[in-house]
Amino acid sequence: MLSKDEDFMNAVIERYRALRQGVLSDAYLNGYMDAVVEWLGPAIDRNFSVWGYALDKDMISPAERNPHTHTEAVAQMKRFCTERGAWMDEHIDILRQYSHESKNKKFNH
Repeated sequence: MLSKDEDFMNAVIERYRALRQGVLSDAYLNGYMDAVVEWLGPAIDRNFSVWGYALDKDMISPAERNPHTHTEAVAQMKRFCTERGAWMDEHIDILRQYSHESKNKKFNH
């Protein structure tokens, strides 16, 4: 029912846009991922030596999308977050359709 509330949907969109200026910004997310990689340091290689690299198993289709190193996987995650953020930025206003009166006319008694 919240998605039918115009004020709520406007608040969601406003909050998303505010977060995109901070903790959901491309720069912050990329920096956070870099910081985690740095913090993990040599543990990344130790993990590989014990468990192998699960992403070598072509788990994603098509196979060329599969990263084969930790560095490739991090780059893929950064690319995904950047592309997804851009898509969300472009399409976030679509949420308003769910609170539009014509969409919810049957609920407006």
